[in-house]
Amino acid sequence: MKITKRQIKSILETRFISAPEKAKRENIFNSYDAFVKEHGHITSASSSVMATFIINHFKEMKGSPGYLAKIMGEKYGVDQDDINRDAERQKREGLAEMKITKSQLRRIISEVMSDDPEIPDVLGIMGSGKFQPREESDKRDALMTALQKEWGLKHVKTTEEFDGTPGGIWLAGDEGETAPPWVQDGQDLAIFDYYNNQEPYIFGIHPEFEAFVIDKFGFAPEWNDPGTLMLWSLD
Repeated sequence: MKITKRQIKSILETRFISAPEKAKRENIFNSYDAFVKEHGHITSASSSVMATFIINHFKEMKGSPGYLAKIMGEKYGVDQDDINRDAERQKREGLAEMKITKSQLRRIISEVMSDDPEIPDVLGIMGSGKFQPREESDKRDALMTALQKEWGLKHVKTTEEFDGTPGGIWLAGDEGETAPPWVQDGQDLAIFDYYNNQEPYIFGIHPEFEAFVIDKFGFAPEWNDPGTLMLWSLD
């Protein structure tokens, strides 16, 4: 019986995964299996089926698309790059289910309102800040403070300051390398680095930083470009 490098890697990773992370992954796998059965797919080991699930459910699973593609690919024996390619194709062709999230709705409303100054700032009146409901604004403010105090990041701004889109946090992509370094096994590691795709990074994000923003605050990282990292609410 032969064992592949992928299987060895999966065994080693599983051995050192924390209990909360194991529970989180188990929930993701169970949800995906239910999705496959509900939609009548023949097999779970399909990159296109995984891509559809990830596109439509990554917020519910509280994980970034890159993270889900990685762990699901390892679990079901599907190449992560194939999953990502199918996800991009489905986005372009509009094959995934169309759902409008709260953040997308706020963005649409803000664009309409910016085009017509006569429309009152309803979301601003209801919430705290421009088009930002109070509860989400408070959560974002808490995360921004934590990024500065706990992670030593200096460029922590709102996405409204970047391009007017409400609800997110704007980080400088290069600051992940120059902020107080993350020391692991005597080695300095960047918090995030767009060009770093080596273990343990997932699409240039250190998994512990991703877990911090997702599990504690409900925000997920997403690269806008190599020099710009955004954090968006999963709610």
